[in-house]
Amino acid sequence: MFKVGVDIHGFSYIDFDRKIIKKVLKIESIPIRGIAKKLIKRGVASSPGEIPKSQTGLMIKSIKSNVSKKGWTAFIGSYRVGRMLDSKDGFYPAFLMKGTKRGLKKRGNFIESAFNSRRDHAREAIRDAMFKALKPR
Repeated sequence: MFKVGVDIHGFSYIDFDRKIIKKVLKIESIPIRGIAKKLIKRGVASSPGEIPKSQTGLMIKSIKSNVSKKGWTAFIGSYRVGRMLDSKDGFYPAFLMKGTKRGLKKRGNFIESAFNSRRDHAREAIRDAMFKALKPR
């Protein structure tokens, strides 16, 4: 998580257009989601500490991005899809990322790695959008 701050002095009233921020968050979340999907593309099973690899493609399909209704937050993560919806065994991507008490060791966080690869670009885009969204009066 990172914070972007803006100071403006000399105005008595400032309007703020949230649609601009919401649009930028949506645009910036798409490449991060794509990088996360590429990181876990099919391959040989991963070892503890490594980024997991998808065996069936279901985990790749489970990575989604959403922007909150108010437009202040973007969520990128694994959601239940396909066979995961019917499973009573739990949510497998969560087991990979956190490990289990039964001995499944924790794997690398592919979403965090994807975000870190685009962090600077996303920060600049959000900062620029913040300035565009401010309407001093």
